[in-house]
Amino acid sequence: MVPIEENPATSVGFDPVGQAQYLTEVMAEIDAEVRRRRASGDLPAGLEQELDELFLEFSPVGLHGKARLRETLALVDGSAYVDVAVPVESQKAVGSHVKRLIRKSMDWYIGFMEGSLRLMPGVTTNLDGHTFSWNVFIPAVFLPFAFFFLMYLYPFFEQWVTGDRRYHNVLDRPRNAAGRTGFGVAVVTSGLVLLLAGGDDDIANHFHVPLDYVVWTLRAGFFLFPVLAFFLARYACLALQARDARRVTEGTLSGVIERRPDGSYAEPADPLPGGQRAAMEAVPPDSLIRPAPRHIIPLPTPGRIRGQALARLNHFYTRYQVETRSGEAQHGRYDVRIAQQEANGDGDGDGDDRAPGQEES
Repeated sequence: MVPIEENPATSVGFDPVGQAQYLTEVMAEIDAEVRRRRASGDLPAGLEQELDELFLEFSPVGLHGKARLRETLALVDGSAYVDVAVPVESQKAVGSHVKRLIRKSMDWYIGFMEGSLRLMPGVTTNLDGHTFSWNVFIPAVFLPFAFFFLMYLYPFFEQWVTGDRRYHNVLDRPRNAAGRTGFGVAVVTSGLVLLLAGGDDDIANHFHVPLDYVVWTLRAGFFLFPVLAFFLARYACLALQARDARRVTEGTLSGVIERRPDGSYAEPADPLPGGQRAAMEAVPPDSLIRPAPRHIIPLPTPGRIRGQALARLNHFYTRYQVETRSGEAQHGRYDVRIAQQEANGDGDGDGDDRAPGQEES
């Protein structure tokens, strides 16, 4: 095995003198190789002159006529290179802020893509003499396209599944739409996994664990963590729904201790104010629940499979969803007038479900 000579220009702790000496040796070797090929006739006639003309055409104007490789590269490096990782302690305050902003913005919107590139295993396909690198196409092209496409498609998907085509002038509380909130948390979790994968080497170095362990953990977490996050978020939404229902029924503790006739002490509960009661009092959307199709002969025909799948997806959303009473009664249009009356004490606080203009029967 041929030992690999360490490059002093890229090694840790090199000095400028060693770097200049190394570059001089490399340029001397290149010059000797060119002279050898020129003497043996390997170089076509006129090739060196064409290269000189091309170099002078694209080199900076200040170096025309004395264009040396070292000065040209130094000028190009100093004028066209943007170093976002350099220390931001600078004499110019504006420059340090700009560099810090560029560095953070690049980490933010490119971090998930870099993480997907690091997690994707090497998969290539050779077809008719052409090599397709799926380990680059899928994480860098397909994944961002699929993310934005599904994000724009999701509202129409939920509308098709639930059959809810009513007007909604007030946003749903996240706890009331447990399925939608669970999906949102799952998507955010998958993005965080990719963002962490973008710094897997730093994680492995900081916690002193092998890099392969970090990569395989994040690969498995990209599929498992969003599922766990979905069920945890949905469970939290259902727990908050139950707490709201309990507060509507039992009220809130008044902070006053009363003595009962039997000698015991108790803290009575006060009813919720009208505005809070209107926001917390919710009912299941029974009108949106799609009945499961019943077949006498359960043959797996395409129409029956579609009906069963649509019913199951509908129940997946509507069984864990609630709506405010005014929204249910008015087809999704929240009665602001009644809520304001109850908040001002004009109403009876019972959550009147009547729509505007509807008379009491």
